[in-house]
Amino acid sequence: MRKLLVIALCLLLSCVIFVNVTGCGCDNEEKGQETETTGKVKVPEVTGLSVDEARKKLEDSDLDCGIRGEENNGKVLSQDPEPGTMLTPDMTVYVTVGKP
Repeated sequence: MRKLLVIALCLLLSCVIFVNVTGCGCDNEEKGQETETTGKVKVPEVTGLSVDEARKKLEDSDLDCGIRGEENNGKVLSQDPEPGTMLTPDMTVYVTVGKP
């Protein structure tokens, strides 16, 4: 019985170490994809990107893009909400666009 308990604890410890070392289970949140536990997505950093690049990056993260300012040939100067904020999918991230 004691031998089985030691084996079970070793297996559990091995699993915990594997998950921590490989980062398994964390990739979706880091990429901005919907997380299983919260149903929310992480807002990506889009400051400094072109409007088209920012729109694509936000859409890839299941978020909408709202434009403030001049869209023609501008770069994203700021965004609201800030990168890393957790939002419900299909919410809008507003980007302020202008000439850098």
